[in-house]
Amino acid sequence: MAAIHTLSLGYVNSFLLQGDQSNILIDTGLPGKEKKLWHQLEGLAIAPESIKLIIITHAHQDHTGGLSTVKQRTGAQVLCHENEAEFLRSGINSRVVTHTWLLKKLMAMVKETKVNPVEPDILIQNEFPLTSYGIDGKVIHTPGHTAGALSVIIEGKSAFVGDIVMKLPLVSKGSYHPVVGQDLEQVYESWQKIIDTGIETIYMAHGKAIPAAHLEKELADYLNRQNFNTGGQA
Repeated sequence: MAAIHTLSLGYVNSFLLQGDQSNILIDTGLPGKEKKLWHQLEGLAIAPESIKLIIITHAHQDHTGGLSTVKQRTGAQVLCHENEAEFLRSGINSRVVTHTWLLKKLMAMVKETKVNPVEPDILIQNEFPLTSYGIDGKVIHTPGHTAGALSVIIEGKSAFVGDIVMKLPLVSKGSYHPVVGQDLEQVYESWQKIIDTGIETIYMAHGKAIPAAHLEKELADYLNRQNFNTGGQA
């Protein structure tokens, strides 16, 4: 059974999956947070070189900022969806689409910067098994936040979902629906895909882990509204 370690890297979480044979890192945090990452790994008595795979859930810089440095030090392979690969190679963000007035205002004041480009080693389309890394799990495609967003399912119990599920102070207003997303309807389809795996706990990059039942309830409420609005034809 893999041990799960949440790594707090500023306002975003990365995750370390510690297996019997090797370790997997999910996302690498904001630019400039590499020292914080090494410090937390040291506290867990985990050598950076034991990380054999880095999974990038999507190519936004709060998830990829330290990727170049982390890849160089660990020697790990980098996995992402083929739709995100060009952004890793160029060091720029996948398209950021905000859906609240406050976030639009904040984003307008932020000047996008480039991070060091990285050539991904493994590109996937739909699913990728993690058994060769000693982890009972898989990576699945869960678009909506970005076109190539990925989630990681471990032992049929835990889902690491990047930003396809999020809860931000002030702006989320009680919902787990991402307030940044390229395709809002696709988000719900990805939620259904995640729930259908039978997982029990959801780990978000922004926010604390939640029971899957919380997401199931919000999805059911959405589907009920859709059914009502279409007169039962949905």
